[in-house]
Amino acid sequence: MEDKEKKWKGKAIYEPSGAAYEYCHWACNLYNGCTNKCDYCYNRHSMTAAVLGADKVSLKKALKDETTAFCIFCEELDEMKKRMKPTDSLFFSFVSDPMLPQTRNLTMKCVMEALRNGVNVQILTKCTDWTNKVEEFVRPLIPYAKLVAIGFTITGMDYMETFCMNNTAERIKAMGKLKEYGITTFASVEPVIGIEYAIIAVRKAYPVCDMFKVGLVSKMGIKFSEEDVRSLVSRINFAVHNTTPVYWKKSVRDVVGNEFCDAYANSVPSDFNLFGKGGRQ
Repeated sequence: MEDKEKKWKGKAIYEPSGAAYEYCHWACNLYNGCTNKCDYCYNRHSMTAAVLGADKVSLKKALKDETTAFCIFCEELDEMKKRMKPTDSLFFSFVSDPMLPQTRNLTMKCVMEALRNGVNVQILTKCTDWTNKVEEFVRPLIPYAKLVAIGFTITGMDYMETFCMNNTAERIKAMGKLKEYGITTFASVEPVIGIEYAIIAVRKAYPVCDMFKVGLVSKMGIKFSEEDVRSLVSRINFAVHNTTPVYWKKSVRDVVGNEFCDAYANSVPSDFNLFGKGGRQ
């Protein structure tokens, strides 16, 4: 268990705790709020929903403006590099979607700075339109393909994501496009709300996805039986041919146990090194 007293926290970059730490050991949050307004969003159901779960996007007050924000990011990146392990990566982001039209320019400026400094970067988004702007957003990443992994949330619950710019099918298509450029892809199958929806989404994403991260829904009063979750684990592994790495989050393991999840050879730990996997055929 991580020592919370030793957690480092800056204005943009910080060491997450709890479930977020399980996902990534370093994170960058530049904005609050998100126009995706997904019905299941953790931030919209939390005690901080008025700020973190707001429907409008705003730069974090501590960052003042985007020019100042970038300067703060660069200073904190230097500090993070002194503290992080070689296998660590920097995650964008736990609060807002980092690739919304309102957030992507500053996000990419910070991402490129991290990559130029040799820092592994993970980006998780539901937006895909930026992948069509190859010269502006994709091509700059190509020289650093071994250091970057881009993920898309694919719960399969499109009817709970009605404000999102792009649906599940469009996200999977974007993953395929990024892989053509040699960029590693991953899918965040979280939260699992409908098991059948999740399995179908995984099956469709399998050909273009280098890793799956799977977690159960929280904050909505939905409970799954052990039988349900065992079925989820078994069927997802079957859908990925027991070959593509799958990280089963604590929410899954708490229900069925570590032994059941780890019985599959493609089950990987939270610190699995997914970087440089973009060339997988």
